[in-house]
Order: sequence, then C-alpha cells, then structure tokens
Amino acid sequence: MYPLWAMGDYAGAQASSDSAKRLGRIALLVWAIFVVALIVFYVVIFAAAMSAMNDLPSYSDYSYR
Repeated sequence: MYPLWAMGDYAGAQASSDSAKRLGRIALLVWAIFVVALIVFYVVIFAAAMSAMNDLPSYSDYSYR
C-alpha cells in the first residue's frame, strides 16, 4: 500500500487496503470456524471416551465374604 501511496496512486492504495481488509476478515472467519470445529471434535472424542468407560468390565468387587 505504501509504495502506491508514495507514488501518488491513491486509488490503487485504497483498493489494496480494501483488499487486505477483506482478506484479513476472511482469514479471521476461517480461523474461527477451525477453532469451533476443533472444540466440537474434542467434545465428541471426550464423550465417546466417557461412553466407552461405562462399557468396560469392572474388576473391583468389593463384596467380601
């Protein structure tokens, strides 16, 4: 942007600035979607692990005779 502005191409500098702003917003949106998907993935894995824990046989029998 600065070289365009320094050369007097104010419209080109503005267009470049607008493009950078748009790409920054797109990158932020992609990052947010990725973080939400990662959190959902961890919650699903944790829930599956907790569900599998209930299916394991218990070897601790505390009924002494």
